[in-house]
Amino acid sequence: GHLRLSNGILSGPITLIGSANAQILSMRGTKNTINGAIGESGDVASVYINGGSGLGSELTIAGNNTYGGHTSITGMATVNLTGSLGTGRVSVWPRSTLGGNGEIGGSLAFFDTASLKADMSGDALTVAGNVDLGPATTLKVEVTPDAARGPFPVLRYTGTLTGTAANLIIDYPPSYRRAELAFTPGLITLDIGTKELVWRKGTTWNSGTDMCWGTAGISRITDFFFKGDSVVFDDTGGGTNN
Repeated sequence: GHLRLSNGILSGPITLIGSANAQILSMRGTKNTINGAIGESGDVASVYINGGSGLGSELTIAGNNTYGGHTSITGMATVNLTGSLGTGRVSVWPRSTLGGNGEIGGSLAFFDTASLKADMSGDALTVAGNVDLGPATTLKVEVTPDAARGPFPVLRYTGTLTGTAANLIIDYPPSYRRAELAFTPGLITLDIGTKELVWRKGTTWNSGTDMCWGTAGISRITDFFFKGDSVVFDDTGGGTNN
């Protein structure tokens, strides 16, 4: 069966009958949410999520889903998983994106030019099975200014990891002070080296171009701004360029 969503919210449960291969079409350029659980009745069912290509679309999956088949994310879809998926394989196909802080009960595989989206909140996707980073997966970082400093989790997993830092391409790395990935068993983290800055002088606020910032207790201009930094505007501005 097919389910078309266009800026919609579904709250009730969804049941896949028999060995169904259900396609969820999140219409391009729209934002949609499925709050209800997707389950199955009879044989194992699978779900194909299509973002409509072109501009793509966003789909939040918030329910605790129990269908046992695989989940395919295609067509430039961006899926935000805040709920959970069953024990089936999850595949993220080229030009499509998976993010969120939910749980995947099976394995996770990225194909060439697919993307993983992470933020600095401290929450990340958790995968109970194996993870394959594919040949070249883009890591999209969602900056949250109120996040804690230091490394933050990008992906948690229980099984075997295929891939290294060479398989993750960080989106727009010049916008950050640094972009250092760390791999430990069961966890991938990213450190973008944030600072706490105070505005000192200038008319332009940009990333890494104009030196207009200092730090608390130092009146002179010493720093550039980068994504993830926290900033203060007070009456101490007006230092000289260092």
